[in-house]
Amino acid sequence: MSDDGGEPPETTARRETMEEAGCTVSYLHFVCENFSSPGLITEHVKLYCGITDTEGAGGIHGLEHEGEDIEAFVKPWHEAWEDVLTNTIYDAKLLLILMWLYPDSLRKRN
Repeated sequence: MSDDGGEPPETTARRETMEEAGCTVSYLHFVCENFSSPGLITEHVKLYCGITDTEGAGGIHGLEHEGEDIEAFVKPWHEAWEDVLTNTIYDAKLLLILMWLYPDSLRKRN
């Protein structure tokens, strides 16, 4: 299901990336889909990996009328992977994406 209930998931991913991070996606790759908490809630999530130019990226983003106050930042790959290894990431969606990006990982199987 899409964010607004009608647009394709790929369109939602591109729009949300602009709204919440201020970045334009030049290429979008489908990674996987899952339920946030099977058996408990029905939220179905599709995860994508997008290619974007991060030059000058960062800051506070989001839509005021939706009450969003989202801090976007850029982190080098080795620091992000260190966060995985030290268990300092608590968002399962982010963990899945980082594991997919890891060399010789799930992305080679897609």
